[in-house]
Amino acid sequence: MKRPLIVLDIDEVLLDTISAINDQYNQQHGTNFSRRDFASYTWHHVWGISRDDAIDFNYDFFKDHADKIEPISGAEIGVRGLAMGHDLMALTARPEDHREVTQKSLDKHFPDIGKLRMVNSYARSGTPEFKSDYIRGKDAFLVIEDQVHHAIDMAPYVERVFLYNAPWNKPQNLPADLVLPNNVERVGNWDDILNKLF
Repeated sequence: MKRPLIVLDIDEVLLDTISAINDQYNQQHGTNFSRRDFASYTWHHVWGISRDDAIDFNYDFFKDHADKIEPISGAEIGVRGLAMGHDLMALTARPEDHREVTQKSLDKHFPDIGKLRMVNSYARSGTPEFKSDYIRGKDAFLVIEDQVHHAIDMAPYVERVFLYNAPWNKPQNLPADLVLPNNVERVGNWDDILNKLF
């Protein structure tokens, strides 16, 4: 019998990428940005640099410091719980160029995730895709995502979307007229996710 599919974002849902990359940026540039400063997930706006410079920093970070990225609290145990009754797919906006290091992180912390799909955003080359392109027709039961635009993009193709709370998706940091689809619900942490499902 086919098991229900759960689609998991990686950055800020499974792995605390922003803390690690922001710490590295602060260390190299003598700045003092914190996670709370990220009212937007467009790093170059927060850091006050160009998009190209942010992409270059991102590539250098993933080449030399990706091992500094730690799992989100509760994510490892949570994913093991989800895997007991569901098929799991990781779906990330990371560039395809980061596939090897991304797969290494998944193998280390989340070996129960069976598939990895990469949308190729913020890449030096290639064309970014929509996350919905990867879940359309897959009969996914649930998506867990922290980016509002991705959550809205995928909502028509999935039964439920959990929007993982983060500074950049708080209502005060979103357009005032934005209305989330009815099947998008906020979750505060991994305990919240498991409590809603089991």
